[in-house]
Amino acid sequence: MPASPGAITPEDRLRRGDDPLPAATPVDPPSPDVPAGLTADQARAVTHRGGPLLILGGAGSGRTQTLVARFAHLVADGTAPEAILLLTRTSSAADGLRARVEDALGDRPFEELPVLPIHAMCARLLRDEALEAGIDPFAVTASPADRLALLLDRVDDLVLRRHDLRGRPAAVLGGVIARIDRLKEAGVRARAFAEWAAALPDGEERTEREREFAGLFQAHDRLLLGQGLLDFGELVLRTQELLEQRPHVRARVAGRWRHVLVDDLEDATPAQARVLTLLAADHGDLMATADDDQAIGEPRAIAPRLRALLQTPIGGRRVDVVRLERSMRCPDRVLTAAEAVVAPIEDRLAESPDRVGSGAPGDVRLWRCASERAQAQGVAAAIERLVRE
Repeated sequence: MPASPGAITPEDRLRRGDDPLPAATPVDPPSPDVPAGLTADQARAVTHRGGPLLILGGAGSGRTQTLVARFAHLVADGTAPEAILLLTRTSSAADGLRARVEDALGDRPFEELPVLPIHAMCARLLRDEALEAGIDPFAVTASPADRLALLLDRVDDLVLRRHDLRGRPAAVLGGVIARIDRLKEAGVRARAFAEWAAALPDGEERTEREREFAGLFQAHDRLLLGQGLLDFGELVLRTQELLEQRPHVRARVAGRWRHVLVDDLEDATPAQARVLTLLAADHGDLMATADDDQAIGEPRAIAPRLRALLQTPIGGRRVDVVRLERSMRCPDRVLTAAEAVVAPIEDRLAESPDRVGSGAPGDVRLWRCASERAQAQGVAAAIERLVRE
């Protein structure tokens, strides 16, 4: 039986122990103009003299603070703010990062700060390179709600023999959209999925359902294209294809953004991670933060992908590593408890045994809750009691 198209990336086939995590590579000593309050490890990352660098650190270790300080350091060293691209996963995270960068720059002038969520960067790049990308420069980004409304409006044109609406078309089509998003995040397009489904054994219920889904996938993309719409996954995939297939465009982009900074790399999808490496493929100046223990989307897959990143030269240079050992936010007891929770997880990146907490007082209490809702209510009630005290 053909392999699932959601597992086609080479990095997802890595296994723990096959490719050990490199030790931290010595980097340049900190410069005297680095802001006070940074640890020695943070300062070494901030003053890194170029080439790809991965900053590994747990919760509260100052990873984002390090990226903001790196941005300010590059500007102080003569780089225009417009030439530094700072990316993260969501719009709200980008807004918070932008405010912190503005504070760090102080009164230094700038025309714009390219601090963006990854999908917004892709939308901007495709719009600026619309002719090369072969898309309508006025194409609009479609949210999941926009796409659901479009499918509901055209539901009579969709083949849904194996997907029973059961009087809940919004729920069923919402599930179809969610699966399409997951496939595109893994780099799987409608045509590739249709080819995989066509190769499944005939006469089985699953085969018929998957082939019908393949038709829905293709109809979804066709309807969006007809309306001049691109979903988030399509933005990323088209950007990947543009940078892979147009070396002169990639060189132009490298000249536009000479430094690429990425926060929370563990939350990037496989397709997004590929775009990030392509952005820095010509100059190699990629700096990213990561902690596989905090991965939200694919917690079991991020460690192999980070190992694959560390083994892949970017801009002709290997990826160096800096580990942030101290948590600025977590007291020692809290950090110890958190480490105990994640330690049994297989295939996680090995954390340094020298990690220490903030030294602040703190305690750990164990609760047993009937559900996530009950847990949230318990946490909220505890916070209210602390505020009253």
